Amino acid sequence: SKWLAFNLTATDSAGLSFMMKQHVKVTAVNDPPYDIKLIKMAHDDGADYQPKPLGELSENAPVGPPLAYFTSKDDDSIGTPTTYELAPPAPGFEIDGTMLKLTKPLNYEAFADGKAEVTFSVVASDESATSKPQQFTIKVLDAPDLPKFFQWEGAQPTVEEMSPV
Repeated sequence: SKWLAFNLTATDSAGLSFMMKQHVKVTAVNDPPYDIKLIKMAHDDGADYQPKPLGELSENAPVGPPLAYFTSKDDDSIGTPTTYELAPPAPGFEIDGTMLKLTKPLNYEAFADGKAEVTFSVVASDESATSKPQQFTIKVLDAPDLPKFFQWEGAQPTVEEMSPV
């Protein structure tokens, strides 16, 4: 906390004035993190990589590995880590530390009205303050689907030894 000193002057209608020095104690309050961003992971983009927001994902995006990471600003953070949380939880996504991951595959064809987008909100917290929810929308891109033959979960193709192929 710091002390702020200033002069306070009061003047009446006759022009008489009185000045008094005032001291006010200013106490810092922990402000929440802000300006949350979702940054695309660099996958072999070379030495000239510049961080870019994650705005789209292929429906073939891998389940499990990090797809993007969160950053934020916190003007009064002194070495305390910022944590990120989906608010409310978003089906198919999870946050591991600062990393956004898929927990199930995306399916472009499952979206109605040709609006293949996923929207979710994230909050950032430091040791004692939580941000307002920040909304993110990711466009899901269509990708070639495997033929149904290769998608049959019970399929176990076998070929007898010495049979013509």
